[in-house]
Amino acid sequence: MIQFLLTLALAGQLSANPKADFDNNGKVDFADFLLLANQFGVEQFDPRFDLDSNGAVNIDDFVAFAEVFGTQLSAGKKADVPKDTEREFAVAKLESQAKAHRSKKEFAEAIEAYKKVLVLATDSLSMARGFKELGLTYWEADSLDQAIQMLEKVLLGFGESTDKEIRYELAGCATVLGQAFFLKQDTTRAKQYWKQISVYLSPLERGSQ
Repeated sequence: MIQFLLTLALAGQLSANPKADFDNNGKVDFADFLLLANQFGVEQFDPRFDLDSNGAVNIDDFVAFAEVFGTQLSAGKKADVPKDTEREFAVAKLESQAKAHRSKKEFAEAIEAYKKVLVLATDSLSMARGFKELGLTYWEADSLDQAIQMLEKVLLGFGESTDKEIRYELAGCATVLGQAFFLKQDTTRAKQYWKQISVYLSPLERGSQ
């Protein structure tokens, strides 16, 4: 909670002088989010994207970004951004729309919906699921490399989480990543990811005993 409040405090500073305008176009918009997402969980990241200066690009930076999303630098004010409850409703609606697009094989529309989910996500679980579902959608769209990139972000960004539901998401991503590298005929990496499944699930199994 303390970290969350510190992040919100930092976000207030960003509102006055947004560092989150990564492409320097005068506003903090979806293009900036995509740039941030590309740095998420990366070991050797561009320090511009470490918005809270904690030595990593992680969920805290996404929270900080969300607080200034919609800022218009030239106008010196922030556009209306939904409150947390409104954002949760919007996320649920977008997830439903994305699933409907996927069922119709409208993958481009589904991908855009999941990207918006990531912008509006209010917690780590929503963020982890958003990246996972985005990765699975890329897979369905025959973009295997992009699928791998999104799924690996879940493991890099949330691999240390002790949250039960997030660890199930991690195990699911490791399963799919194993399958992906098996298809790419990289059995070494496939086995590495498949071994991680038990790592993510073992604490849950001990807790249930």
